[in-house]
Amino acid sequence: MPDPTIPNSTPSRRKNSTNVRLIISGLLIRGLIRAGFRLVPGLTAGYAARLFLTPQRRPAPGRSRSVSRETPLAVDGPLGPQAAWLYGRHENPAGPVILLVHGWEDDHLSWAPFIDRAVAAGYRVLAPDLPAHGRSPGRQTGIPVLAAGIA
Repeated sequence: MPDPTIPNSTPSRRKNSTNVRLIISGLLIRGLIRAGFRLVPGLTAGYAARLFLTPQRRPAPGRSRSVSRETPLAVDGPLGPQAAWLYGRHENPAGPVILLVHGWEDDHLSWAPFIDRAVAAGYRVLAPDLPAHGRSPGRQTGIPVLAAGIA
């Protein structure tokens, strides 16, 4: 029972963890793929390849609030116009440029904590969203397409 003399003393309910659901769904998909390879190997191989080459787009948390002023860019990428951001152009117009490349299923904001420090140290920062990630087009991608997006 909450204590009226202590503010916000209501008992908190524990939220269900999505980790358990992710583990169960991962095991279920893995089991179905294993069974599928025995029953219909060609069809299952195509499904597994699509699953492997399709990054999940996760919503970005409030990371963008901590980043310096940006200049959005659209550069020619292997799957169409690729989104990129240039930070520090206004603060350091002649400063050296750092290229920051995010990982799988992430976007340019994964570097948010580092970008402000690099701009404050006198650098400009170029941070693209790789093909099929963040705000760049595409649903499926592989290592050669990602490499072309970096180039």
